[in-house]
Formats: sequence, C-alpha cells, structure tokens
Amino acid sequence: MRKIGILTLVFSLSVLNVWSQLYSRQMLQMTDLNPHFRGARYSGVSGAFSAIGPDLSSVTDNPAGIALIKSSQFSITAGGMVQQSNSTYMNSTSVADQLGVPTFNAIGFGVTTEGSHRWSVGLTLNRLADYNQSLTFSGFNPMNSMAASHAITATEITNSLGLPPDGISDSNAPFEVTNAYLGWLVNWDSTSNSYQAPASDSVYQNGRYESRGGFYEAAMSLGRSYLSDRVHVGFSVGIPFMNHKNRLIFNEEEGSSTDRGFYRSEQRTRVQNEGFGINAKFGIVLKPVDGVRLAASVHSPTRMFITENYNAKITSYIDTPVTPTSGFCLPCEEESPRGVYEYSMRMPWRANVGLGFVIDRVGFLSMQYEWTGLNEARYFFGNGFGELGREINKDIAETYRNTHNVRLGVELAPGPLRFRAGAHATSSPLAGEEINGLFWKHGISGGFGVVGKNMALDFSYVQNRQNQQDMPYDNFGEASPQVLSELTRHYVGVTLSMRLQ
Repeated sequence: MRKIGILTLVFSLSVLNVWSQLYSRQMLQMTDLNPHFRGARYSGVSGAFSAIGPDLSSVTDNPAGIALIKSSQFSITAGGMVQQSNSTYMNSTSVADQLGVPTFNAIGFGVTTEGSHRWSVGLTLNRLADYNQSLTFSGFNPMNSMAASHAITATEITNSLGLPPDGISDSNAPFEVTNAYLGWLVNWDSTSNSYQAPASDSVYQNGRYESRGGFYEAAMSLGRSYLSDRVHVGFSVGIPFMNHKNRLIFNEEEGSSTDRGFYRSEQRTRVQNEGFGINAKFGIVLKPVDGVRLAASVHSPTRMFITENYNAKITSYIDTPVTPTSGFCLPCEEESPRGVYEYSMRMPWRANVGLGFVIDRVGFLSMQYEWTGLNEARYFFGNGFGELGREINKDIAETYRNTHNVRLGVELAPGPLRFRAGAHATSSPLAGEEINGLFWKHGISGGFGVVGKNMALDFSYVQNRQNQQDMPYDNFGEASPQVLSELTRHYVGVTLSMRLQ
C-alpha cells in the first residue's frame, strides 16, 4: 500500500501481514486523542469537563457545553511539551529527553442569546493529539537481522508471483526490499532457491524513531437551553485534519566472530500522512437539582480521507560476496521513488458520561467516563486492494480492544483565584492478556488561574505516563525484535479568555 501498483498483485499472507501491522499501528496512533492540548482550565482538571462547561474546549467532548455559556466569549491557548523516554531493545536500555516545540493548542469563540431559553453557537479549533516524539534504541541481536527479513520477503514475493531470480522491482515489492535487492543486501542463491542476506543473525542494531505533526478539529456547535436552564442540549459538526510524519533510521552491523566478511547497512524510511475528515456529536447536560449536573454525549465515527507519501533509502557496505554471483558494495546507495496513495479510514465510535457537583463561588468536583470502540475501526482502500483491507481490518479487530478512560477533576475558587487538580487513566488498547496490563496510560494534572471582570488568565500542567511497543521490522512471527518504551510527557499550557458582553 505504500506505493501504487504493489498490492494489485496477490501476495502470500505473511507478506500482507507486514502491511497490516503498519496500518493497524497507524490507526492506534490516530485514535489516541487526549485532553492535554486544549484550554488550560480544561487541562488542569484532566479534561473532566463533560458535565461542567462552559469552557470552549469542553465542547469537543460534549457539545452541550456550548449551551451553558451565559455571555459571548473568546479564548486562545498555547503550550509546549517535554518528553522523557526509556527504551529497552534486546535487553539494552537507551534514555533520551526531548524538548517539544511550542504549539498552538486551541482557539474558540462563543455567542449566546439572553435568558433561560438560550440559543448558543460556538466555533472552535482544538489540538486533539500531538505526534511530536523521538525514541532511540540499540542492542545486539543474536536471532535475526533486517537484511534477513528482506530476504524472506523477497523469496515470498518471487515464489508467490512466479518471478525469475532477478524479477524483484518497485512494481511488485516494497520499496525497502527493492532497495535491499539493488544494494546487494539480498541475493538469489540457486542452491537453496531463495534469497540470502550477508548476515542472518548476530548483528549489532541501533535505530531512531522520529514523529512530527498533530491532529486538529475545527467544529461548529449549536446549543439550546430548556426548562428554566435545567436542560441543555448541543450538536456539533467537526472537520478534523491532520499531518503526521514518521521516520525510522535503522542501522545494523556484522557482530559475529565467524568469517562472514564485513557488513553494515543503514535504512531510512519516511511516511507522511495528510488528511481531513468529518464527524458529528450530540450531547446533553441536565441539572436535576441545584449544584448537581449529569451529562452524556455520543460521537459518530470520524471518516478520514488520507493522502500518503512514502519513500525509503538503503546504504550498504559489503566486502564479501553473499553468493558467487553477488557483488561488493563500499558503499552502495539505493533510494526509492516517492510513493503516493489515497485511502480512507473510519475511526471508532466514542461516548462519555459525566457527573459534576458545582457550588457557586466555591468550585466544583467532576467525574467523567469515556468509552472508545477501537476494535471497530476500519480502513477502506480502492479497487484491487480488497485482500489487504481484509487483512488489516482483521488485524485491528484481533489486536486491539475497546478502551475505557476515567477522569477526575476539582477546582477551588477563592475570590478571583482558581486552583485546579486532576487525574486520568486509560485502559490498554492491546487485546493480549499477557501484555495488556503493561500499556495503561495514566497521569495527573494541576493548574491555577486569575479571573477578572471580563478577562481570565489560566495556566496548566499535565504529567502523562505510558508504555509503547514498536517493531523495527517483522521477522514473520519468529522472534521479531521489539522496542518497549516507557514514556513520561510533561505538558504546559496557558489560556487567555475574554468575555465579550
């Protein structure tokens, strides 16, 4: 799928599995939305705002929040992030810190009529996810190598399509495999009738993942208050858009004491996804008695339309022929053309419920639960890619489970000051029971603000902890190498809000 033409042909299931893991991982990244980049008041209580309102960031969770505003208002938010990572690869640990660039997080504008039966309209733009991340890893791999993985893939393709030994090309193989073939990393061995690599195991490996970009949503919300300000309903139409750049730099070098000659390679792969979509949300907030608020909201699946750009480059150094017909490379450089593909995806259903206790001039206590139907997310590809689509969607259904998110928040309001604290936790998206407990995401938050007659200034801090699992390459189920990372992210935000009437 990484380029036009390759998957119009039918490969064996093991080759399709490579693509399915790439795209199911991408779906997981895009559905991992969080409350850390929106308004500072909202973030300071970990996003436990579905039942509270009328913060303009809260309409992303519950559009009924727009019906709670009693005066027209405007807000703008900026922030930043610092990441600490601890990555383990082949029993070796790498530690790295990353200072994130300042980000624009949110802007909102709300207008309302007067009275207890108000109509309200909101226009908001919120940053729902931040893809800025870097991870480093290294270790000695005694079991397999990336070059050997490319050789297995090349052999599978040749056998599946009935190609001659020199039949590997960009029109029938992944870019990385074609680069490895042209760069003498995989060579046909007539004795075994398969492709061979210069080092199939016992190699030193190191790599770096780099990710950049973000996921935003522009939304228009319409709200209405009923029954003397006891019932508030809201509806919104969202236009999400995203830019996601991924790059993997992976090196491996001969590490065996056997006389296999010198071998070293560097592979660079780059994927950039850009897209937009549409969704709808409906919400309600009830005030059955003074001081108590109940809330619920349902979010339709977001249909995203993605344009993907992809290319790969391999640099290899080989001073001993792999087979009698292979050559020497000191170095060999092979770079793929740019692949472009368009497809769509259906992101999951979401729903949340909230409970809040509000005391005027004292503060509030709020709780929120959110459900995400992750394993129902799906990809949709064009004609000729049906086998790939079925394999990817099957992998999503089998690999992931629906997730549950709980948020708690409190705000105290002594005079013009506001003090906030919160906590949040999200269950693991991985279905495997043996590893599910490792991948819970959790964190704490806090903040403060100063409120004037027509203006407020708020600050927030969020600490989020989670584990992440990555796979530099697939060895087709036979001890594929894993990068297990412990990530701690620190987010700060500042919001300026103004009352316009």
